[in-house]
Amino acid sequence: MISFFMTCLPDRADFHQRLIPYLLSFFKDSMESTRQLAMQTIDICGHQYEAENSDDVIERRQFDVDGDIRCNYFSPLPSPFTSRPRLGARLFVRSNTKRFFDALLRELTNWKAVTKIRAAHLLQMLLVYCEEHLTMDISRTLSLLVQGLRNAMDDVDHRFRKEMEQSILDCIELVGRYVNPDTYISIILPRVVGNSDSATSFAEGGVHSFSSRIVHTACLTALIKGSPAEQMVPHLCELMKTLCSPPCFTSNIRGSALDDELMCCVIVLVEKFTRESTLILPLKVFLQKTERASQLVNALQSCSSCLESRHECLKIQQGRESLQHLSKLIMTGI
Repeated sequence: MISFFMTCLPDRADFHQRLIPYLLSFFKDSMESTRQLAMQTIDICGHQYEAENSDDVIERRQFDVDGDIRCNYFSPLPSPFTSRPRLGARLFVRSNTKRFFDALLRELTNWKAVTKIRAAHLLQMLLVYCEEHLTMDISRTLSLLVQGLRNAMDDVDHRFRKEMEQSILDCIELVGRYVNPDTYISIILPRVVGNSDSATSFAEGGVHSFSSRIVHTACLTALIKGSPAEQMVPHLCELMKTLCSPPCFTSNIRGSALDDELMCCVIVLVEKFTRESTLILPLKVFLQKTERASQLVNALQSCSSCLESRHECLKIQQGRESLQHLSKLIMTGI
């Protein structure tokens, strides 16, 4: 019925904004046939959009204006997507999303666990279709995502806690694909450190609590995972210096959940620069200035000290190996 209303009615445009949330929710249905029918319906709507807005679509294709080249369009997308959706489908969903996007973000803190999970799944589908166009008010978007993540971490209902937490982290990772690191680092990093100047509703007495810093660190880790590695090159030194600085790693957090999240963030950052050989050239270009190279070497030394002081486990061992490999690349660049 929804498919018929979306594609066959003469006045179908009047129903699109109301029905798209239901249709996209079927992308996570347990039945394969239902998922495929929902995707086919969106594709048909995309074809219709291209036919009705041919000038806009032709112009985008002729001038190759189809997204920001700084975004990460090449990493695998979440199920059920096997490739980037066609242009018409993306434009169709974008044009009908603004009305309910804020309401959807607020549903991430709903008191019902099932509602929160469904909202996170719907948000994930929207991010795939809308890409960087959902990040115009990124400060507010990240704030609501962080609230949802903290709500999931504090949820007393352990039946859905892990699923909800992972669903929101997956959404944040998708956001990281389409937001320039310049933008989100300036918002999230001061709150990871606990800077009182970045006080939010999570801050207690003007200072970020451990729980606030934990959730912002988890958010930063997910954003880094999604970001294209090439765009992270100019921020490597700043992130290393800050995440391994005394304000972050102090003796009173040793062995705590915050300590684990910080180490996870550092390891994810290091591994991002050692996993892809294509980064060797941009990293060498960035390090052509001697002061940058020396600053990064100092930051890596601090990072190495942090890893050496932690209890031995597979994650820490892998982090050390990645750090040694990255140090060799940097020394070669110098």
